[in-house]
Amino acid sequence: MPNLAVFEDEDVNHLKPMVYTRPVFDLRAGILSLRHRIELDLGQRADSLLARPEVLRLAETDGNGLPDRSIFSPPAEPTLFVNGRLLAASPSVLGQWRALLQSNGESASEARVWQSGGAVAAAWIPPSRPFVLEAGLPRFDGLDKVEVNGMRFVERLWDLTGEVARFIDDDASAMGIRGVSDDAVVSPHAILTGSHFISVGPRAVVEAGAVLVSDNGPVIVEADARVMAGAILRGPCHIGKRAQVRMGARISATSAGALCRVGGEISNSVLLGFTNKAHDGYVGNSYIGAWCNLGADTNTSNLRNDYGEITLFNEHLGRYEPSGQQFVGLVMADHSRSGINTMFNTGTVVGLACNIFGADYQPRHIPSFSWGGRDGLVDHLPDKALVSMRAMMARRGETLSQEEEAVLRDVYDRERGRSV
Repeated sequence: MPNLAVFEDEDVNHLKPMVYTRPVFDLRAGILSLRHRIELDLGQRADSLLARPEVLRLAETDGNGLPDRSIFSPPAEPTLFVNGRLLAASPSVLGQWRALLQSNGESASEARVWQSGGAVAAAWIPPSRPFVLEAGLPRFDGLDKVEVNGMRFVERLWDLTGEVARFIDDDASAMGIRGVSDDAVVSPHAILTGSHFISVGPRAVVEAGAVLVSDNGPVIVEADARVMAGAILRGPCHIGKRAQVRMGARISATSAGALCRVGGEISNSVLLGFTNKAHDGYVGNSYIGAWCNLGADTNTSNLRNDYGEITLFNEHLGRYEPSGQQFVGLVMADHSRSGINTMFNTGTVVGLACNIFGADYQPRHIPSFSWGGRDGLVDHLPDKALVSMRAMMARRGETLSQEEEAVLRDVYDRERGRSV
């Protein structure tokens, strides 16, 4: 049977700092990671993954990375390579790919490459055709490319926050999530209402006075999560496994990952797993990494006072770029945190392992491993940063692996320009 491989390309660099600690296909724009979206669209689990060597070992998968060598010949089976930045493809092209994966390779002995706007969306490589693999990333030079329409990629950070509601809706439908589990505990004094579906997973708890409204889209509360009294979830909305929604929270068009703790007001945002935004304060049109902590009354601006276009700092280019968006809040990479009453301006990018605090609006770009705020930033040395990381992870019964620590130290060495 043909293989399915999901790969990174060089344009992942435009998605720093969110890709310092994960392959691009482990990001998610809604409920599912980009890789899971591809797998569901094609009806097959990825057999192989290709990514930068420094992050492939952290991929949330049990798939196999392919060997890192300059010329790589696929295994005996033909292989469909799909770009891990792919958000959506046209139904006709998806149909072609599914047919190839189901054909046993009998009807496609020639290499094919589908390209859109200069980016390779996918490539079909028969066993007889070698291709170049450089630093873990494939190249399809010398192969005929067919330009196709209807392709959408994650090209910049704002693509991760621009349509959160739509992707939650699409992902919930694709996953087939429906109904209230027999093992869920839903108070008779909770309100579940609306025209779309509401799903409450096994052992999840919805306390008295909680309100789940699905008029604008589905509401999904996964297994072992808890929605506390007085919380309001307005769909499309997703609460991950073992997550907590605190009393009086107002959550809409948002996906909160596993073991997150969320409160206050959150809209049109994605929070990756294990992140705390448990207290009052507003977070809107934002993308928050894993293991972050937003102190009480942390607020993000997501709209300029003049209603103008928002710019966002591109770490790869070293400059601000126009986003074409009117609403963009905060992008914060893994293991970063803010002190109480922190204010983040419209279109702020915070790097990996930062500790941000202080009065007034914070800088709109804060490099990885920074300590401080508006009054000045100094290095957040890895040895010090790792102490707080381990302490936070211990509160969730988790530990920092040697591989994760190595990646974090490597980012510090590269981004702060010094050895540890």
